[in-house]
Amino acid sequence: MDISGKIMKDYELKVAPFYNSDPRLAQVQMSLDIADFLFNSNKRVMFVEAPVGTGKTLGVLVPSYLYAKLNKKRITYATATKNLQKQIFEDDIPSMRKMGIFKDNNVILAMGKDNYACISNVLRNKNKFSSRARYEEIKKAMLTSDTGLRSNLDQKIKQNITNDEWNLMKISSGQPFCSNEMCPGHSYRALFRSQRPPFLTITNHNQLIRSQLNEADSQKGIVSVLPGVVVVDEAHLFDENYLGTLQKRLSLNKLIQTSKNALKNDNQFDIRNEIEKITKYFSTIKNKDYGLNSRYELDDEIKEALSKIQTVLQQKEEVNTRNGRINFDTQYDETLEALHSILDEEKNISWLAVNDQEAFYYVPNAFYEKLTESIKYLARGNKVILLSGTLTSTDDQQKEIQEIQNEWGIENFIYKPYKSPFNSQTQTYLYVPRMGFNKPRNKKQHAKNLVKNIVNPICEKVSGGMLILCNSLELEDYIKSYVNPKKLKRRVLVQGDESNDHLTEKFKEDVSSILIGSGSFKSGFSVRGEALQSVIISALPFPVQTDPFIELKVKEFAKKYQKDDFEVSLQLMLKDLEQSMGRLIRSLEDYGIIAIADSRLYSKPYGPRVIEWLKSKKYKIFNNLDDLPEFIKNVPQDIKNEKAATKLKYSRNRLIIPIIEKSQKSTLKENEKINETPYENIEEYKRKARSWRKKYNIDHPQLKMKLKGLNDAITFKELIKVIGDAAYRAHEDPDDILSCILDIDYQKGSYEPDYDLVRNTVGEVKISYIK
Repeated sequence: MDISGKIMKDYELKVAPFYNSDPRLAQVQMSLDIADFLFNSNKRVMFVEAPVGTGKTLGVLVPSYLYAKLNKKRITYATATKNLQKQIFEDDIPSMRKMGIFKDNNVILAMGKDNYACISNVLRNKNKFSSRARYEEIKKAMLTSDTGLRSNLDQKIKQNITNDEWNLMKISSGQPFCSNEMCPGHSYRALFRSQRPPFLTITNHNQLIRSQLNEADSQKGIVSVLPGVVVVDEAHLFDENYLGTLQKRLSLNKLIQTSKNALKNDNQFDIRNEIEKITKYFSTIKNKDYGLNSRYELDDEIKEALSKIQTVLQQKEEVNTRNGRINFDTQYDETLEALHSILDEEKNISWLAVNDQEAFYYVPNAFYEKLTESIKYLARGNKVILLSGTLTSTDDQQKEIQEIQNEWGIENFIYKPYKSPFNSQTQTYLYVPRMGFNKPRNKKQHAKNLVKNIVNPICEKVSGGMLILCNSLELEDYIKSYVNPKKLKRRVLVQGDESNDHLTEKFKEDVSSILIGSGSFKSGFSVRGEALQSVIISALPFPVQTDPFIELKVKEFAKKYQKDDFEVSLQLMLKDLEQSMGRLIRSLEDYGIIAIADSRLYSKPYGPRVIEWLKSKKYKIFNNLDDLPEFIKNVPQDIKNEKAATKLKYSRNRLIIPIIEKSQKSTLKENEKINETPYENIEEYKRKARSWRKKYNIDHPQLKMKLKGLNDAITFKELIKVIGDAAYRAHEDPDDILSCILDIDYQKGSYEPDYDLVRNTVGEVKISYIK
C-alpha cells in the first residue's frame, strides 16, 4: 500500500468535501510527517509543534489510524482538558466516520470517576431530587444511557442536570464497583481495563500517567499504556499534570488524629501548641477570599512545628518483646514517613494547599528526571507523539530542538514544527494600551480600569462574543462585579458558576455573550466564528514565583539553559501568552481583537523584547481602539482577497512526500522469512547472550536478569523475543541490548513486546508463540 498516497487522497477526496474547502497544506504535511515517523523511523518519540488552525487532532489521527490498523496496534490519546477530550469523542471521531476515514467503532472516552453516574446512587437518593417526576426522568435516562456520562444524560432529558443533582448521581472517589448490572457508568468504565483494550482510548494526562506509574510498579493501570501508539496532546501542560499525579500528601486531619493518639494518657511530650499553630495557619489561608488552588511554601515556623511532632511520634513508637520476638507498634509509621519526606529538603520539595482538602504535599526534587523516565517507559513499547501549539518560545529550529531537549530530557527524537495557516496581521487587531495598566497586582483597580477602558469600548465596537482570561480568582470576581450585563445587553458567564461544558455550550449558542474564566479556558477551548471575536488577556501571564513547584521548574530549566531565573520565567510566560492568544482565530474566516491589558510592555526593561516577539509572530500592534471599527468593517473582504491570492493553497507540489510503500509490519515479515528458520549462528549468539547476562547481573545484582526460554530458541526471531522480553522486564531499552548482543544482524524496531507483558512484569520469560 502507498501510505503517503492514501493519506493525500483521504484529504483531497474525503476531508476537503466534508468541510467544503481545500485541504490544509500544513495539516496534510503534518499527517505525512507523522506517518513517516510511524512507519519508517526507528526513533520512538516525536514532538509536533503545530499552531492553532493546523488541525492537530485530524492531522495525528489520520496516520495513526492507518498505522494501527495495518499493524494490529491500538491508540491511546491523552489530552489535558475535558473540553478537548469531549471534542475528540463527540465531534472529531463522528466526523471522521462520516468522511469514511475512521471505520472502527471500538472507541472509549476514559475520564475521571466523577464524570460518570451510578444507577445505585440515583436509586439511593430517590427522595433528594426536586420532585418524583424529575427522579423518574433521570432514572429513565440512566437506564437507557450507554456511558453514564453527564453530557450523554443531558441529551436524554429536557432540562440539563444541575450540579446539585449531579452530586447525587456521580461516582465518588473510592466508591466500589456497582453491583447493579444495569449501571451504565460502572459498566462503561469497566471497558477501560478489559482484557482486550479499545482500538482508541481517549483519556487524560492524569489517567495515562497514573497507569504508566502503576504498570512500572507491577500494578494494574487504568488505561492501556502499551497500545502501540500513544498521543499526548496539549503537551505543554503535561508536567503540571504529572505533578498532580506524582505528588503525595499528608492530610491535616491525619496529622491531627495521629498527634492526638500520641498525646493520650501521656503528658510527657506535649505537642498541643504545634498542632494549634499548624491548624491556625491552615485556617488563615482557607479564610482568605482567593488563592484556594495555589501551592503555599512552608515557612520556618511550620517546619519547626512539624519537626517537633515528628520527634514525639518517633519517641512514642513502642518496641517490646513477646515470645522472644521484637514487635513494633506501627500506628505512627505512615505519618512519620510522610513527615520525613516533607522535611527532607535535599530529596523533596513540599508545600501546603487548601483546595480539596487541607494537606501537605511533596514530590521528589528529581521531578523532571521522573517525568523523562515516564516518557522513555512509554516509548519502549509504543510510538509516542507529543503535540502542542506551544512547545517552544522561538522560531529558530536549532534553538527549538535544544529547548525540547532541556525541558523534556529526551535526546533521540524527531521534531517537526509547522507555521500558522492564519495571517495574524489580517485577521487580528492586537491592542496593547501604553498607559493605565501598569499595576496589575492591584486587582480591584486593575479590574475597574479593564472593564471601563477595554471591555465596555470593545463591546460597543464588536458584536461577537468575548472571552476574558484572568490570572486569579480575585480578579475574576472583581471583573464580574464591574461588568454590567444590562448596560451592555449581553449575557455574562463566569467560570465556577456552572460546569465548563455547560458554560462553553451557552457561550457558543449566545454569540454576544461574555465569558470570564481562567486557566482551563486557555487550552482546549475552541470556538469559531462570531461566538468569539474578542479575547481580553488581563495581564502578562508570568509564572507565580512564590509557588514551590514553579520555583523548582524555573531553577531546573535555568541550570540546563545556563540562564538566570528571570530569563526562564520570561520564556515560560511567552509560551503561556501564545496559548491565550491562540483562542481567538480558529479558522481562515475568523477575525477579531486581542487586548493585552498590561502597559508594563512600555515601562519595563523586558517590554521591548516581548513587543519584538509579537512582531515576529506577524502581529501589528495598536495602542488605541480608534482603528477598530474600520478593521471590523473591512476585514471580511480582506480575508476573502487574501484567500484568493494566497500562495499557501494546497498542492501536492508544495508537500514533502515520504516514501512509505508498505506497513512496517509487512516489511518486517519479509525480513523474518530467514529469521523463522533455524539460524546457523544461533548457538554463537546464545553464548554471547549468556556472557552478556552474567556481566549485567554482576553490575545489577538487584535485578538478576533471566533469559528463560533461551535454550528452546532455534530461530533468530525466537532469540530476539527471549532477549527483548528479558530486557523489557528489567526496564532496559530492548533495542539497545539486542543491538549490543546481536550486532548488525539485528534491525532496530524488530522487537515488539506483547501487550500482556506489562500486565505481568513478574515471573518467567516465555516464548509465547512456541506451541
